[in-house]
Amino acid sequence: MGYFIIGPRSEHPIKVVMRGLQRNLTGDVLIKALVEEYEFVVHKVVRLTWFKTKELLELFQVTLPNIEVNKRIWKIAALLYLKIKEVKFERKTGSIQCFNCNYWHHSTATYGSKPRCIKCDGKRAKNECTNPPETVTCINCKREGYVASYPEFPMFHKSIKNPAIN
Repeated sequence: MGYFIIGPRSEHPIKVVMRGLQRNLTGDVLIKALVEEYEFVVHKVVRLTWFKTKELLELFQVTLPNIEVNKRIWKIAALLYLKIKEVKFERKTGSIQCFNCNYWHHSTATYGSKPRCIKCDGKRAKNECTNPPETVTCINCKREGYVASYPEFPMFHKSIKNPAIN
């Protein structure tokens, strides 16, 4: 039997998008700068890309554990001798999809059940699948040619920003 847990907001990580950094900067250099200059505890840094073209942007998503020392991240104005701006990360791709079981409205971090391959619906993780990428089958509707996380999929979950309250 599978389960997933939704933790309290106080335990959710701090996710910041940093703008104004150099185009050729790597995530490792950014982590080192945040740790050495400001003594932050950094979980990970990801270079953001355009969704469709995968083109690199001059934006970095920094994920920090929600501890007292990391709450100062909103007050820094310069990093690596550059003026930067931080904004709260907001997901714009729609509903959350678990990368473990590929069902909707929860993430892998809060999930505790068996994996399900998004390419073939096998009882294994996607990275263990031996099927070639050309032969993908949707695990929801069983049609060939796309995966369930493809945004043009007819049953793809669209997020509702402000649902009506009755």
